[in-house]
Amino acid sequence: WLRQALIANGVPVEKLILCRHGATQAPNDVAPAAGVPDRNELRIAFMGRVDSTKGPHILMEAIRQRPRLAIKLDVYPIIQDSLQYADDLRGRVRNDSRIEFLTPIPNGEVVARLQSYDALAVPSLAMETGPLVVYDAFSAGIPVIGSNRGGIAELVTHERDGLLVAPGDVGAWSEA
Repeated sequence: WLRQALIANGVPVEKLILCRHGATQAPNDVAPAAGVPDRNELRIAFMGRVDSTKGPHILMEAIRQRPRLAIKLDVYPIIQDSLQYADDLRGRVRNDSRIEFLTPIPNGEVVARLQSYDALAVPSLAMETGPLVVYDAFSAGIPVIGSNRGGIAELVTHERDGLLVAPGDVGAWSEA
């Protein structure tokens, strides 16, 4: 999508080279998960910057709309400039034990941690160029539930290695 945007804005095609991001860890560099315990809930992870453009509020509201859904969302936040937004999110989900804010983890541990989840959620509202966490999820062998736009939609194939969901549509996220 970015290549097309550059061409539409007059950048000569011969000056463009597609060079995708690499994964932060190779799949064979990660020890296999110790086994996921028997459970009756869907375990989802959100890892990344807690900012309104990343859409965690969409994901959390979608879960809150389904109070009987057996789901667990673990949020591994990176809080930069959006401390007020992060505090607001925590307040909104304070009474929903299915949503938990955890401590961010070092980059070298992301893939191993993701192996204990059923999926990674990337509800971004922005036109991502190619989020590294999607590569990490694929290295961990788990699908991605992501916004159907930009680099996320280029990396995730709907119903093959994840689900693509309308960005910002709480109802669609709730159904997904």
